[in-house]
Amino acid sequence: DRLEIILNTWIEFGYVPSPAEVSEKEVINFMGVKGKSLWPIRIGCINPKDQIPKWSMETIKSITDEDYYFVCMEIFKGLKRTPQHRVLLSIREGAEAAHIIMGLLQACYIRRTLLANRSKSEIIIGDNNASNSTLEDWFVIVEDGKRSAERDITNLIEQMVGMGWVVKNILLSKQEQARYSFVCD
Repeated sequence: DRLEIILNTWIEFGYVPSPAEVSEKEVINFMGVKGKSLWPIRIGCINPKDQIPKWSMETIKSITDEDYYFVCMEIFKGLKRTPQHRVLLSIREGAEAAHIIMGLLQACYIRRTLLANRSKSEIIIGDNNASNSTLEDWFVIVEDGKRSAERDITNLIEQMVGMGWVVKNILLSKQEQARYSFVCD
């Protein structure tokens, strides 16, 4: 959660928050004031129990041996058993802290785009057949997020270090530590 708070602040306001600012936001989130987040981000592997949209499967098919993570969308059933959408960041074996930061930054940019353009996100959600235009829209959103993350990563990490954040080790929960293996055919 801390890293996500840092990255969202970076994207929205252009600076890295201090540890005190992040702690304050964590307390608010912990107390439930945060509210339900649309398009939450989950770090981990694909859950076979969740529905994976066709355009997300196309994202997975496009992974190369140079990619240390991929970002896609999954549909899961929340407490009310109604389908909800979230962004999934899946990390490959051998990924380092910088790859995790970059992947989460890209996922945050993707979420920002989906939230800013509700009509486009509703089309993407509603198109279960993954028409060519929906696939194209999804890939544009993913690539724009990747370009933004690549543009920002060096400056972001420098500012994080300057604010006293440890960037060499990213603490992940047991579920978030699950990695995928890349096998070339």
